[in-house]
Amino acid sequence: MFHSPHLLLPLLLLSSTVSGQDDQLTCPDGDLTAYLIALIDTLYWNGLTTFEELIVHLSETDAGYDLLHSLYSSGSKTTILVPTDSAFQQAGIWPPFDTPSSLSNSSSGPSSSGQAGGSDPDDWLVDLLSLHTLQGDWSFDSLPSNGGNGITSTWLSMKDEMNDTSSQSQAFQAVAMRRGQDGASVVIDGWWGNGTTWSGPVRNGGDNGVLDNLVLLPVNEVLSSPPNLSTALTATGLSNFSSALDVVGVTDDLGRLTGGGFTVFVPVDEGWTDDVKAMMNDEKAARALVKSHYSTNYTLYSPAWSLSSQPFVLTLDSGLDLTISLSSDGVSSIVTLGSEEPPNQPQSRQSQVQAEENSTSVSTAKILKSDITLENGVMHVIDTVLVPPSLNASASNTTNTNTSLPSSNTTTTSSPTEVKVETNTTASQSGHAEKAARVDREGVKIRTLVALGLAVLNWGLLA
Repeated sequence: MFHSPHLLLPLLLLSSTVSGQDDQLTCPDGDLTAYLIALIDTLYWNGLTTFEELIVHLSETDAGYDLLHSLYSSGSKTTILVPTDSAFQQAGIWPPFDTPSSLSNSSSGPSSSGQAGGSDPDDWLVDLLSLHTLQGDWSFDSLPSNGGNGITSTWLSMKDEMNDTSSQSQAFQAVAMRRGQDGASVVIDGWWGNGTTWSGPVRNGGDNGVLDNLVLLPVNEVLSSPPNLSTALTATGLSNFSSALDVVGVTDDLGRLTGGGFTVFVPVDEGWTDDVKAMMNDEKAARALVKSHYSTNYTLYSPAWSLSSQPFVLTLDSGLDLTISLSSDGVSSIVTLGSEEPPNQPQSRQSQVQAEENSTSVSTAKILKSDITLENGVMHVIDTVLVPPSLNASASNTTNTNTSLPSSNTTTTSSPTEVKVETNTTASQSGHAEKAARVDREGVKIRTLVALGLAVLNWGLLA
């Protein structure tokens, strides 16, 4: 959030039907006035009139003025994703912006305390503009040519978005972008779905290059702030992991903003075998398994491994290292938990045995969907559960025929691409075992890999 003590003079837009050339703008800084006139003229002549009026409205507020002044004085290249008029209309955002009613129908935008329809719509609008303002030039040519995502920081502070005054985090919310298939547009890959820009930035107006620091990319969607983890896990096919977090009691902890960041690898429901579900009956094993899927000390996006010739090694909260790399096809990504070879010089017989177990118990998964931004980090969806080597080795030497975790009696419905899992739970389940049963609770629907892959990729279902 931006705050400024400036006493503002009004920055008036005479009429939305009058040429932008006739707009009369007055503000304490004459150079800023010229900058904003050039900006709203450019927006007007490109038919982006709702965003034009948003800029004018924000210039009349303390927080908005401070943000616009920072934009003008930053001295660095900045990209603004400018929602089209139809995008604003579809999102339920329209002028005038001075009352909550003009924002009350919005399902887009930031999710902080100044929400649409809240008590302070101006703060919400400042966050909205900050979410659409990107640090750097992010036009088509600036994005990876291999078809992967580019990750850019916005101007929206995560602390402000989450209204977290105690966090030491200095992170900004991120946006995942990639090149469009038309060779000119940019695709914004959001948890809510995809947005597409025009085929190139608009031509900036103004004399003497007054807007040279701006890249204006019109886009057909109003971006929404990423959800928290609990909301993200309501997507089709991710319910088992959500239940697993509840079993070990870390759901609330993983929703907090940390100083180092947050990354989680979420297995789809079909990746939970009966052996893995059985591990959830043991409190220690369950905690080790669940904590081998996330780090609360680092936010890891795909360019860290997809644009590098070397794998990336991430230390998880379980203490184990996860190796992420491109597969041999150069397109898909693979994560590996465990050691492929034992150390050269084990310190003891016990460590030698452990090393030998690790070498035969590597757990590998394929990333189905990467870079799903969360309000406090990032989520990647994988095709199977990552099992710590010690648990994997134990499971391979143990036959578990009587587990309090319900087994699955699978029956095919009329649709060949959907399976409903019926569960049998005993009345004697209690304590940890009772919680564990929720990992495969009655009535949860699981997609086959083909259908589930499509559902996971279609994040518009996360409304």
